[in-house]
Amino acid sequence: MIIDIQTKKEIEVCFRELTKADIVKYKLQRKDGWFNWRDEIKKENNQVFGLFVLGNNDDIQGVISIEEVGQYVFVSLMESSPHNKFNQSQRRYAGVGKNLLCFAIDRSFTEGFEGFVGLYAKKNHNEKYYQKLKAKCTHVDKDTGKPFYTFYPNESHILINDHFAGGVKICSN
Repeated sequence: MIIDIQTKKEIEVCFRELTKADIVKYKLQRKDGWFNWRDEIKKENNQVFGLFVLGNNDDIQGVISIEEVGQYVFVSLMESSPHNKFNQSQRRYAGVGKNLLCFAIDRSFTEGFEGFVGLYAKKNHNEKYYQKLKAKCTHVDKDTGKPFYTFYPNESHILINDHFAGGVKICSN
């Protein structure tokens, strides 16, 4: 569930795997305020998913790129839509990032990885956020200096039960 900023109501969400055509359709490019999702969708082993308000596949709320690596799900990139970013004055929904992360956790359980999820944090940017969600910094990349955070099964169970108690919903076309 994401939260409507104006009404404070919980809004149900669904996820759908995106295609190259969707990258164009939803204008998921740098000039429109997004990261460059064209590069992510081209990566051979990555899957890119969009988060939508349930029943509205026209307005994307966030995007996540994941990859199965060893015995965990690696989050290559995730992003709230420009109108949902934390510092946006006209922000529509809160909780998009946490829902994207919980989607990756759900995939980890579904694929038999017991909730193990890993990602690189932007140094000094979102480290506290992942710590608040009980992820553990397991190492720092020696080349980039970016810390690698891991979500372990116990914490993953708590997050997934709080956000997707009824399971992840897949958008109908």
